[in-house]
Amino acid sequence: MKLNLLTVDSPKTRKGEKLGYLTGILYLAPSDESGENVCPMALRQGEKPDGIKSACSLSCLTFAGKGLMPAVRAARNRRTTLYFEDREAFMAQVRADIVTLQRAVERDGWDGLVIRLDGTSDLGLGEDFAREFPTIQFVDYTKILKRALSMVLDLDHPANWHITYSAFEHTTLETIQGLTESGINVSMVFAGKVLPESYMGIRVIDGDETDLRHLDPVGVIVGLRMKGVSNAFKASGAASGFARTIELVAA
Repeated sequence: MKLNLLTVDSPKTRKGEKLGYLTGILYLAPSDESGENVCPMALRQGEKPDGIKSACSLSCLTFAGKGLMPAVRAARNRRTTLYFEDREAFMAQVRADIVTLQRAVERDGWDGLVIRLDGTSDLGLGEDFAREFPTIQFVDYTKILKRALSMVLDLDHPANWHITYSAFEHTTLETIQGLTESGINVSMVFAGKVLPESYMGIRVIDGDETDLRHLDPVGVIVGLRMKGVSNAFKASGAASGFARTIELVAA
């Protein structure tokens, strides 16, 4: 199956295949690595912490595993450049990939198709495509609070575009409680291999089992383990506050 920009070759998205779902995901160059910023809430290169943006760019998943390979990083940079320099061509290629995956699902008897267009970005790409393909499930994470709230406040929000709010070091407990009480799930990165059963009284589920966020129960924290190829890399997430440590969970 030939795809232009999306991929189905991701360890996490492949886990959804056990549940009968084929998942296509788009990976761009995160933050401002390409010279263009695709993550508005991430600290850009050279920026100092200001209490508003996230230090996630220092320990981004894209710099773990295959994301460290020069060829992979170059490909993600090319996709990002295409998005900013020829938006029409970019959208056309994404659209073609979705159609290809849709046909594969119908041909091979999958239970469903899931598309995640902000795999390493936070551009809200899923909204327009969710409207264009109303029978396909789109999922995304976002650090943009307004975008997450649109799930419950915007009557025009596409029903097939599921959003999980991505907490970071400046996300307050009040925000987390408010979101989960409103039916919006919150993802949270934890340092270490063991996830807590709850965080400040809110149930934590294992978000590493699959990437099928639309199947999650409502009003929970989606726990994610800090990924990385070295202890130093993982430590950077904990040091910045982006990844929570178990010792602080019940504080």
